[in-house]
Amino acid sequence: MAIVATVKAPLDLLIRWVTHHRNLGFERFFLFFDDPMDAAIGPMSSLEHVTATRCGAEWWKGQDGSRPVHLVARQLINLEQGIEAARAAGIRWVAHIDADELVRPISPLAEVLNENRADALRMDVREAISERMEYAHIFESRTFRIPPGRMRLWVARLLGCRQSIRHGEYFRGHTESKSLVRLDGRVRRMGVHKPQDCEEGVRIDWTTEIQLLHFDCVGFADWDSKWNARVNGNSFGRGMRPARQAQFEAYAKAARRGLEARRELFRATQMIRPREATVLR
Repeated sequence: MAIVATVKAPLDLLIRWVTHHRNLGFERFFLFFDDPMDAAIGPMSSLEHVTATRCGAEWWKGQDGSRPVHLVARQLINLEQGIEAARAAGIRWVAHIDADELVRPISPLAEVLNENRADALRMDVREAISERMEYAHIFESRTFRIPPGRMRLWVARLLGCRQSIRHGEYFRGHTESKSLVRLDGRVRRMGVHKPQDCEEGVRIDWTTEIQLLHFDCVGFADWDSKWNARVNGNSFGRGMRPARQAQFEAYAKAARRGLEARRELFRATQMIRPREATVLR
């Protein structure tokens, strides 16, 4: 098993991330560093199970052009290269996730994959909730949003869960999960979240046996850093859905007003009142 990821994260977080997945049985990590000057490249390159690629001008020149503006476009190019490297290394299963996501199998991961006949597995997504303003690192969060379903959303709105349900959505980050794909199967090309091009007869299953824990914007510092980068165009994503666009505009407005306005927005949008958490549990 291998993981392919385009990363930009502190070294200590990457070490925690790699260690977690090594303990699950992932053998190789193909990491593409979005910042070619990232201080983590050297230390991560020294790990025998990590292949670290510096995505600078030479890298993008070798990919038939200049560096794509949109992060998703860069991820897709890196994903294709990572999958080819994994295939050459004899890897059977590949996951494409980010450095703020952890795979969490309910049953032993190798057993789930060995017993499954699918060409790709969509993991069961969970989103970490900030219960306080500050964390030593994002993986400290232990409370998660669970996809609520239409009935639960309807009840939450009826009971006035205005802090939790914003612009019709409970999740703050991506609402799609990510996938594990079998390299000897019928998936021809992967997308960021799921297969994009498949042969006839492909089988793509959803599984509750493997969760994807998304630690998006855990704590004020991580939230502030990510949204500041988006507003300043450093990591702008293509095709934001309406709820994400509303978050973008709210952050941009708060940023113009200063630090306390940003902290107030974080408390209002990322944290959940205990009563609302009970309704949505």
